[in-house]
Amino acid sequence: MVENIVSIETEDEKIAAMIERRVIVGEREVIDADTRLRLREETTKKGVELILFGGNRSERIKDGGGEGRSSRQAKELEIALGGRQKMIDYCQKMLTDCVSEARREASKGFVARYYENHIDENGVLNFNRKKDLLKNRLEAIISATHSMFELIQKVSDEQALEYMVSNEFCISFRERELRGWEKAGGLPPQEREVPRIQMEDIRTLPVAGLKKIVEYWLV
Repeated sequence: MVENIVSIETEDEKIAAMIERRVIVGEREVIDADTRLRLREETTKKGVELILFGGNRSERIKDGGGEGRSSRQAKELEIALGGRQKMIDYCQKMLTDCVSEARREASKGFVARYYENHIDENGVLNFNRKKDLLKNRLEAIISATHSMFELIQKVSDEQALEYMVSNEFCISFRERELRGWEKAGGLPPQEREVPRIQMEDIRTLPVAGLKKIVEYWLV
């Protein structure tokens, strides 16, 4: 159980850990209606433009110039957070929280450097396929946060439930955490309401990675 592995001291941590637990056991509704509403309110207070995640995603993908999923998500998330510096600050905070103590020093300033070296003339952040833990972790943080925002902006429960079993959400939110648990040897075999995604190249979050992302936006 997630609650037995990650630190839980506050009510917000309990809520965030419950969301991660629901992902691990494969429940369909990983973020319930009340928590979606609270996250919607708290992110809006922090200045996030959730309206960006509404409308037709296929049109947004087309307008994004055809770049890959993670690059499109980074572009949209940067706009929603209020610009490049806010994006860098948020991602750096999450990256530092989502690496081991041994990698903390190396992670300092990584996001700003990555932006400097991997942003193109159209403002698109590119993610190569090299095996670099910090780069891969950054990509997973951006992707999971983007999918959470896309979920919580949906006012309709029906639309929210539909999105939580979509390929986009399963890859960007569910599978990134599930594979992190697998790498840590902590994922129990069991039947799931929502099947796993059979896709080889998915960047992962660590154990409690989703918890930290959700908790950041709840506080």
